[in-house]
Amino acid sequence: MAEIKFSQFTSGGEMMVGDIPVGLRPSSPTENFKFDFPGTGIKDSSGNYLFEYASPGALAVNHLKLVSSLTNTSVILTTAGTDTNIGISIEPLGTGYVYLSGLRFPNSDGAANTLMYTNGSGDLGFSTLIAGTNISIANIGTSITISGMGFAGFTWNMVTGTSQNMVSHNGYIANNAGLVTLNLPATSAVGDEIDVIGKGAGGWLIQCGGGQTIVLGADTTSSGGSLSSTNAKDALYIICTVANTEWQVGSAPQGNITVA
Repeated sequence: MAEIKFSQFTSGGEMMVGDIPVGLRPSSPTENFKFDFPGTGIKDSSGNYLFEYASPGALAVNHLKLVSSLTNTSVILTTAGTDTNIGISIEPLGTGYVYLSGLRFPNSDGAANTLMYTNGSGDLGFSTLIAGTNISIANIGTSITISGMGFAGFTWNMVTGTSQNMVSHNGYIANNAGLVTLNLPATSAVGDEIDVIGKGAGGWLIQCGGGQTIVLGADTTSSGGSLSSTNAKDALYIICTVANTEWQVGSAPQGNITVA
């Protein structure tokens, strides 16, 4: 930074911040005159800053570069310097926000593995995926894997005893040398499902509670009646069609089923 005579400048030459060009005024009074080049930024006609600039010091090697454009192409604000890879950091003051094309970006980072979303009004934020019933979510680096874990809320049970109280949205494998009695749940909602599969030699029997029935095609059990297998491997699934009281076989059962 120094006083530099006009005669020292060459066509296309550049000034540095803080240089003070010195020359003679073209009219009276003829005297040496100094023109101050803005040392920290550019001001408007009122003396207010349009923008400021600063340098990290004599070892600075990178800077912003503005590239004009041809017709129908974008103007480019980029970086230049001696480094191979140079980033651009936009940092608002305090808790201010960065706006790009009307979109307000968060002024702090979100938790690990969260996603950015918009509220539809120009505000961007962070949200977390929450796994529902029988759903798993795995966040690995930049990828997200969402996996199903079978029928929602459905669990299989191996029954090795001779009796079992059943629960809606469960499957039961009757696996005993003797008859396995499976009791309908006392409470159920329309659409609840229960699967029954025979495995042990004794077969199975689905026992209705008081006031409950099971429909199999054109046949219906008596109130508090039952369905039972004929062969050890017989199987079926039933769906609740009237809350708490009526169930119906969902499709053709495997084997010969006895309605009582």
